[in-house]
Order: sequence, then structure tokens, then C-alpha cells
Amino acid sequence: MRISKSGQMGSQGVSSVRNKFISDLGWIFREQSTDDYGIDAIVEIVEDNELKPAMVALQIKSGSSYLYEESADNIVFRTNKDHFLYWLKYPLPVIIAIYDSKEDIAYWEHINLKNVIEGEKTSKILIPKSNQIDSSNRLNLLRVAKIELTIEQQRTLDVLKIISETTRSDYSEKYAQVLKFLIDYPKNPFALLLKANTELSRNNYNDAINSYREALLYLPNNPIIYINIAMAYAAINDDEKALAYFNCGIKLDKFHHYGYTCRGEYLFSRKKFNDSIIDLNESIFLYKYNSLAYNIRGWCNMALNLPENSVSDFLEVIKLRPFSPDSYNNAGYAYEQAGELDNAIFYYKKALELDPEYKQAEININNINLKAKISNISSEIREDADNFMFYFERGIAYCDIGDYEKAKNDFFKVIEFNDTHVGAYINLGCVLTEQKKWIDALKYFNQAIDINPENAFAYYSRGFLFEVMGNLDTAIQDYSKAITINNQDYISLYRRAIIHKINIKFDEAIHDLDLVLSINSEFLDAINFRRTLLNIRNNIVRS
Repeated sequence: MRISKSGQMGSQGVSSVRNKFISDLGWIFREQSTDDYGIDAIVEIVEDNELKPAMVALQIKSGSSYLYEESADNIVFRTNKDHFLYWLKYPLPVIIAIYDSKEDIAYWEHINLKNVIEGEKTSKILIPKSNQIDSSNRLNLLRVAKIELTIEQQRTLDVLKIISETTRSDYSEKYAQVLKFLIDYPKNPFALLLKANTELSRNNYNDAINSYREALLYLPNNPIIYINIAMAYAAINDDEKALAYFNCGIKLDKFHHYGYTCRGEYLFSRKKFNDSIIDLNESIFLYKYNSLAYNIRGWCNMALNLPENSVSDFLEVIKLRPFSPDSYNNAGYAYEQAGELDNAIFYYKKALELDPEYKQAEININNINLKAKISNISSEIREDADNFMFYFERGIAYCDIGDYEKAKNDFFKVIEFNDTHVGAYINLGCVLTEQKKWIDALKYFNQAIDINPENAFAYYSRGFLFEVMGNLDTAIQDYSKAITINNQDYISLYRRAIIHKINIKFDEAIHDLDLVLSINSEFLDAINFRRTLLNIRNNIVRS
């Protein structure tokens, strides 16, 4: 193997890695002579105060240049093929260690044929950031050294693998495995930890707290457990205990971003936005790839009416999560609040490109267009204040964006100009129905019907009001009247079918749904509703 100056390394990296093996693991570290460029050290394994007949070889790299190429999960280590070939042929298992002096962390990976990725001129290996030389990785390092693990150690490794690879929403799928493990090893702290994580994912907060506390008996200095207990207490609104456990977890490890992120999220949920930002700033300083921290800080800035800061945060999230439609939608919303509507629409459309079914982005684009329409109509009203149709159109637009008070004002203005305008009365009734002012709504629907007793939409709207009020018989009468006036009114038919189902008149409901689908064969709600009713009726017949 050819020797080059690039194989040399500073003494700080070797010294720091030596301390981790000796202090954290209690193993024997034997540094190789300074002219050995292939292997920097040999580590001998000590377990239960007994020197084991197993060793691993170390190649140690230190300095920012080795941390330049990284992602949220991995560090990429590259070197020429000769180095890898030498390490692969070495008689002992070889570990590459990358020391980050700023964070005082030594990352490692076992060099073997499975994880060396060959390129044209150089080869590379991905070093997981979860692989750190410390006591939490003892079992993984033992496995590299080919130490025969006990059954419990091997199964503990399996549990740790589940913890590292499972998202919170997927814990329940692994729950049966963990419970079986706990039967055999009831005091295994990692199985208790996974059980607690599962209970937390199921919203069984008190059970989660009990399991975490039991795990703490065996892992008393594990900051993550304190943070997770804090989140469980926060979920049951015990703020005093939540803050106490958050503070304990952070005190145990002031240099881990997780605690600051979780406490920041908790403070955001309690509307303590400035305090939340302080924690999130610290989290991002410690871990620049923390998309969750950027996201929460973006919403904090939004709550503080600082949309420009929110834009910056949400754009960082997009860099870290470029395939998440939520990230683009949030950026669009921030731009919208900042008044940059073209940028807002651009990011909403990007969200829709990633997920064509992303309804919120579609609604947001529509709202921007409606606001532009409102602005244009308002300009026309300033030019011609006596044209009541402008007020009517603007009132409809206000309804569509949910600004019901302004909508009501415009419909009242229409009636001032034209007290026989049926549409204004119907829309006033619809707005008041949304606001649950049912008596007032009924008054305006009645006025619309008095003006034009052949208006199908007026009967449909009043029927819906009666349905909401629980007056189902009167609602059916109005829906039937609307259908008589307009036999293509499939919405009235659909609402009538719903009431028939409530009244256990399944044949009548199915008949109405058949009529609905003869008018609109793609009405998905009607298709699913009809299928449900057929199943119910068939089950009744069989029974």
C-alpha cells in the first residue's frame, strides 16, 4: 500500500478517540507507531473485567475536512481504492472513526464489503451519525469485534434497532415483539424504553410515564427518557411536571438538540413564542439539519407577526425536506402573509405538484384569487357606488373566504338598493346558518321564498337549516319541494337520502341515491353512501 501525507492525522483526534474507548467503554487502546499509516490503533475488548480474545483495528480521521460531505443522517468518507482494499484485507476487523472536535463526537463504521461503495477513482462509505463511540454503542462494537453475544445482548440489539428505525406512528406494529421480550427479560431497560415509546404513540400517556420511570431505574442518566416523560406530562396538561422533566433532560445533556426542540415545541403549544424561539435557536445551533426546529420557529414567527422570518425558516425546511408538500404549503402561507402573492402561489403550486390531492394548497390558491377579486370589485365600487351587483359579487367572494361579517354587510347593502333581490336574502340566510343564528337565518329564507316561491335553491337552503336544527320532517318537505321545482337538483336528493337513512327507510334512501347518480355518476359520496346502505339492508335481510 502506497504511503502518502494524506494518511497522517493530528494527535488531537487520536487522543480524543483513545479517551472514549478507555473512559466510556473501559477497553484497552494501543496506539500504533507514528510511521504506521494504514492503522492508527488497535483496541482490545474488556467485558466484565475480563480481557476478551478479540481486537479491532482503527483508522482515525480528524478535522472539518472530513465532515464537509454530510447529510442529516450520514457522513460520507471518501478515499482511494487502495486504502479500502488494504483495510478489507487486514486480519482484524477495521473501523473508520471520524472525530468532530467541535462537538467532541467520534463517529464510526465497520469497513466491510457490504458498505463500501465503489466509484471510478475513489470509493466511499456512509458513516451513520447514530454510530458514536460511547457506551450506548457497546453492543454494536462487540458485534464488529466478533464477540459472541449473549441471547439477551443479541435481543437487546434487536430492540435498539427497532427504536432507531421505527417512527413514532409505527411503534404499535413492533409492540408484540417487545412484550414477548419483556416476558423473558422484564428488567431490560431498552425494552422498557420501547414499550414506553409505544404507549406514547398510542396516547396512553400515564402508562408511558410509568414505563419511562421504570427504564430510568436502569438508565438514570439518559436525557432522552426525561424529555419523553416531559412530553407525556405536557400531553395531559401537567405543565409543572412537564417543565421539570424538560429541564432535567436538558441539564443532563446541554449539547443535544432533541431536548431544546421538544421544549421549544411545548412552549409554542403554550403560546410562549419568544421563549420557544430561544430554545429552537439553540437546537438549530447544535444541529443545523433540524427541520422540525425550523418548522416550529417558522410558526412562532408567524404568531409574532414576523412573516419575513417565517419565510426564511420554511425555506430552510424545504432544503431539508424537499419532497414534503407541507413544507412548500407553509412557505406559501408565509409569503402570503408577507404580501408576496406571486411567491405564495408558486409554493402552493409546488405543494400540489408533489401531491395533487393536497387540498389545503388548492384552497390557499383559491383564497388568493378571491382576495384579488375582492380588491378588484372594491375598486369598481369606488368608481360606481350605486351598482348593487358589485356588492352582491363581493359578498359572495367574502363568503368563499369565510369572512361572514363583511359578506353580511354587502348583502344588506344589496337589499338597500333592491329589496326584492332573492339571492341576497338566500345568501344572508346561508351566512347566518354558518354562524348558527338559526332564527334570523329562517327569517331571510322565508322572505326569499315569499318573493319567489319557485326558487329551488331557497327551499334547499331552508331545508338544510331545518336539518341542522333537527327538524327532519320539515327538512324533507323543503328538499322535496326543491326537487319538484328542479328535478336535476341532486344535492337535495342526496340530503333527503341522508334523512331517509336516519329514519331507517333504506329503500327510499337507495332510490334517492340512484336518482343522484343518474344525474351525477361521479358523485363519490353518493357512491360510497349507496354501497354502505346496500350492505346494511342485505345484513338485515340475512338476519
